[in-house]
Amino acid sequence: MAKLTDKQWLQVKAKYECGKGVTELSNMYETPKSTIFSKIKKEGWQQGEIAHFVQENANSLNTIANNSRTIAQNRTEIELQTIKEETLNIAGLKNKAQEIQNCMLDIIQFSAEQTKNILKNSPDGLYVSAESAQGTQYKRTTEFVKDLIPAMSAANTILGLDKSNVEITNNTQNNIIKKISNDPVQASRDYQDLIHGK
Repeated sequence: MAKLTDKQWLQVKAKYECGKGVTELSNMYETPKSTIFSKIKKEGWQQGEIAHFVQENANSLNTIANNSRTIAQNRTEIELQTIKEETLNIAGLKNKAQEIQNCMLDIIQFSAEQTKNILKNSPDGLYVSAESAQGTQYKRTTEFVKDLIPAMSAANTILGLDKSNVEITNNTQNNIIKKISNDPVQASRDYQDLIHGK
């Protein structure tokens, strides 16, 4: 039995982490099991450490292959190239959508903190909404809490905690009624529209 090269040992390690057993690797590389066990113990390999991820990738590749065969039927090279470009565009948009979702959650959290501070600093339940020569105008701090209700609905939908469509009313501008979608990406857009009164 020839001594394994560094490259072969890396291959053995990768296959072991993918879930292959020592006996199978011993037969595959014509190396004593005791030698492989010693290497495992010395370097702390974990059998099957990435098996789950490898299986997911394999399933994804199978799905891509099957979908590609279906898409390719009765289509020209120009059509296939266009479809490929559109697929890549959609994938890029999904990554962008995730960034938007994270940004929206930060905004919602910031709004909640602002409301908390206002309520904390207004124990009588009132705040100054305007000051003029005619005097000072007060409003109830509960308005801020009411404004947070659509934000909470949007946050729940973005996080996947609320699977039903939520209809909310923004009374600050012409009694706008806005339905928050149960799709996380669309929920982010709906809440942005609500903020801007669309």
